[in-house]
Amino acid sequence: MSRSQQIEALRAQIGVGSEVPKAVPLAFGAAPIDEALPGGGLALGSHELCPGGADLPHEAACVQLAAWLLGQARGPVVWVLPRLTLFPPALAEAGLSPSRVLFAEAGRDEDVLAVAEEALRHGGLAGVVCEASRLTLTASRRLQLAGEAGGVPCLTFRRWRRGQAPSVGTACATRWTVTALPSRAPSGLPRAAWRLALTRCRGGQPRSWDVALEPQSEPGTPLRLRLADAVAGRQAVPTARRFAA
Repeated sequence: MSRSQQIEALRAQIGVGSEVPKAVPLAFGAAPIDEALPGGGLALGSHELCPGGADLPHEAACVQLAAWLLGQARGPVVWVLPRLTLFPPALAEAGLSPSRVLFAEAGRDEDVLAVAEEALRHGGLAGVVCEASRLTLTASRRLQLAGEAGGVPCLTFRRWRRGQAPSVGTACATRWTVTALPSRAPSGLPRAAWRLALTRCRGGQPRSWDVALEPQSEPGTPLRLRLADAVAGRQAVPTARRFAA
């Protein structure tokens, strides 16, 4: 399918002209983090999520964070990626129902970015996730402008490519490095825990927080993000070699 055909199919599935409430900034629900961000959350536009290493747990942490943030918002989500490598039911564990997600398998990074930009300009979405290893300064600027124009937040997931970290150049509103941390709930079961490093923030300052996702007291309510003053070990997950061992 050509790029133009992909975009036309995306328009048809989203429903051009449908009346859907505009998205609002994505809040973390933790005062120290939200207060450090202009507008009290991730404002409309582009935000980059970069794994804290080449190991799979760090990439999984980025996916979990994106799913949790968008799971709290209203409206459909467009998730654009080169190939459908996600396990959709896993998104539900982070609070994002797969029934709300339109997956767009675009192939090349260039096509991923083009489809994501078109989705952002459509508006009326809870958010767009864009998985791309290569992202030029120009491309990131286009995503930022499209998100602002459509009133939709864009989470750009920057995967490591052949063991190399994502390039630094970006025009995004914020840039985060997400590092998986070992953690256990009081019951002894593992739970999602991350180190969130805000490395770029337009109108703000770089910061870092250790956080964990935990269920609330009432069953069926969304997971909440808690600042973790004592995440077990406070160390990143082992490197690929030690992890394999």
